[in-house]
Amino acid sequence: MRIIDSKDNKTLRYLKKLEKSRFRNSEGVFLIEGSRIVDQAIETQADIKMIIYDESYLNEPKNNELIDKINRFKLNFDEIVLKNGLFSKITNTKNPQGIAALCSIKENNASKIIERTERSERPVLVLDRIQDPGNMGTIIRTADAAGIKDVYIVRGSVDIYNDKVLRSTMGSIFTMNFIVASEEEIISMLKVNCGGYKIVTTSLDTDVYYNEVKYDRKTAIVIGNEGSGVSDGFVESADRLVKIPMRGEAESLNVAVSAGIVIYHVLNEVI
Repeated sequence: MRIIDSKDNKTLRYLKKLEKSRFRNSEGVFLIEGSRIVDQAIETQADIKMIIYDESYLNEPKNNELIDKINRFKLNFDEIVLKNGLFSKITNTKNPQGIAALCSIKENNASKIIERTERSERPVLVLDRIQDPGNMGTIIRTADAAGIKDVYIVRGSVDIYNDKVLRSTMGSIFTMNFIVASEEEIISMLKVNCGGYKIVTTSLDTDVYYNEVKYDRKTAIVIGNEGSGVSDGFVESADRLVKIPMRGEAESLNVAVSAGIVIYHVLNEVI
């Protein structure tokens, strides 16, 4: 293990720069923090480049199980220990747990995902300009739990490797496949390349409720922006517009809650 005890250390400065999405994307790596998500990265055989410990983490008996697992798993990653409170410099978590990992961003080959999507005939999820990191992470986690594997993300959405998104996914970031593309590209992929997916969008401009529709296995569920909803392009391309009944006084639901309701209904019906 390498010991780092200076704030001017080159590796520490590198890890700190990963707060910026542009730097993460250019380097092809992202940072995760916390015992549970690091454990999930190991279990899913993520491409881990480095494990980072706060010096106090190694002295806590409750952490021995994960440390032993890391040692068994160890292939070709570095391990460093940050002293003098430096661990807090690499994370925005209010109360960091003292362990982090540097992981490679999974290269999702669009053509391979499209080919698999066409063969599998399973519902997919489209996220249209979701902005809130907590919402994005919760939707990804919900989709994973429901059985969706492929997620199409419209450019302009919050970066899925944002630290708040990562915490909200609770490890689902490692089990899903993601394509980030423009609205037009995603519509073309689904309608043409994937063998004719039916696009279903949530919308207030319809009298059809989500539970009144018969869904195909090849259904693309589109979840729209928190403020403006689904874009005009997806609405115009949609095979179905559906809404969730609002029987109380609230005008709308949180987008992650709405997504969970529709995702589970569609998956329970067709799978």
